[in-house]
Amino acid sequence: LIHGADTFFLATAHPDRGADLSHRGGRPGFVRISADHSEILWADYAGNGMFQSLGNIEVTGAAGVVFVDWDSGSTLHITGRASIEWRDSNSLQMDSCSRVVRLQVESSIFVPRRVPISYRLPANGPSPYSMPLSGEGVQADAKVAESVVAYARLVSIRDEAEGIKSFVLCPESGDETLLQHIWGHCPGEYVTLRLPATSGHAGLVRTWTISTAPAALLGESGPGCFAITVKRKRGGSGSTFLHDKLQVGGVLEVLTVGGGCGMSSFASWQVPSGKNPLVPQFSFRGDEILMLSAGIGITPMMSNLRAFARLRGNVRSMTGTQVRLPRITLVHATRSVEEVPFLKELLALREFGVLAGLVLAISRVASIENTKFRQSEVTVSLGRITTAMLEDALPQDRSVSVFMCGPGGFMEACSCMLTELGIPATSIHSESFSF
Repeated sequence: LIHGADTFFLATAHPDRGADLSHRGGRPGFVRISADHSEILWADYAGNGMFQSLGNIEVTGAAGVVFVDWDSGSTLHITGRASIEWRDSNSLQMDSCSRVVRLQVESSIFVPRRVPISYRLPANGPSPYSMPLSGEGVQADAKVAESVVAYARLVSIRDEAEGIKSFVLCPESGDETLLQHIWGHCPGEYVTLRLPATSGHAGLVRTWTISTAPAALLGESGPGCFAITVKRKRGGSGSTFLHDKLQVGGVLEVLTVGGGCGMSSFASWQVPSGKNPLVPQFSFRGDEILMLSAGIGITPMMSNLRAFARLRGNVRSMTGTQVRLPRITLVHATRSVEEVPFLKELLALREFGVLAGLVLAISRVASIENTKFRQSEVTVSLGRITTAMLEDALPQDRSVSVFMCGPGGFMEACSCMLTELGIPATSIHSESFSF
C-alpha cells in the first residue's frame, strides 16, 4: 500500500495553535520504507511555502499519516515521532530535494474496506509535474518506470520578443510510447525536461508548455520536433540555463508529456498512425472560444491556434473542403508591443481567418504611440483588460468556452469579470504558471 501510494494525508499539531492536516503527493514509490521497517521517509517537495507541517514537526516532533487504498477503501494509519533531515550534498539528496522527513513508527492500524470513495487517475495519467524518483530507497519497479524517457536535441533557437525565446527540440531516441505521445500530443499539453549536469543544477527538472502544433499535423514522420517558449525569469535556474548556456546541439532528457488538456480547445483528440498530412479524430469545445492570456501565458494558446491552422490546411488538401473552425477571439495583456510573443504570426492567423478577433491590452502609452496596425488586423487598447473589453469579445448568448493563462492576479481579475458577465465557472478553463 505504501510503495504504491501516490498520495497520503499528514497530520501535525502545534501546542498553542492547534492541529493541521495536509496531504503529500508524488509518483508511486515516493514514500520509502527503511530496511528494518521501523520508519517511513519522503522528500519534502516544493509546496505552498507556508511550512506549517514542518514547523509543527520542529516544535513537537509528533505526526500521523493515513494511506488510502482507493480500490478497496482500506486505510493504513501510522503515528510516531517525526524529524527533518537536511541533505545539502547533491549525492545524498532524495528526488533532487534537500529536505527529507522521517517518521519513526510507534503505532499503526489497518482498517479494511471502510472508505466509501473510489478514485481513478484521469485518462491522461498522473501530473507530469511529479518529481522523478532518485536517491535512497527507490524500488526496482519505480526505477524501471523512471527509465522510460526520451532524448531530444536542440536544433534551433528563435527570439520571439524581449526576454522570450523558443527552443526547438527534436527527439532522437527513447521509449517508443513516449516518442509517439510527443509526435501526436494534444494541443495545450506540456513537456517535462531534466536539465543536464552542465547546467550547474544536475537533475533539475522543469516543465514547459509545448508551444507548437503536434508534429503529426505537420506531415513529419517519426517523433518529429516540438518547441517550448521560455521567458527569462530573474533568478530562475531553468530559464537562465536555456537562455544563456544551452546551445544548438545540446541534448535534454524528456521525462514525460501530459497534463494540460484542460487548456486544449479540443474536447477530444486522438491521433491515428497513418498517412500524412494527418487528420486526427477530434471535436471542439464549442463554436465560440475566447482566449485570455498575459505575458508568457500565451504559449498554450499558440499550440492550439497552430493546430487549428494546420488542421484546416490538412483537411483542405485531403478533401478539397474547408473545416469549420470555432470562432476564436484572443485577448492578450502586455506592457508593450515589443513584449508580445509571436506578434507577426498572430497577425497572419488573423488574416488567414483562424482568429476571428485579436485584441491587445497594452499598459505603456509610449508603446502604443509608435505602433501602426491596420484596423482590420487588431484592436489595440490602452491599459488593462476591462469588463467592457470582455463584453465586446463575448457572444451575445454567452455560449462560449474561455481559456485563461497568465499571472495569478490577472486570472483572478478576469474570472471575476467573466462571472459578472454571466459566464459559468464550468465554461472557464485556466492554467497557472505560478507553482
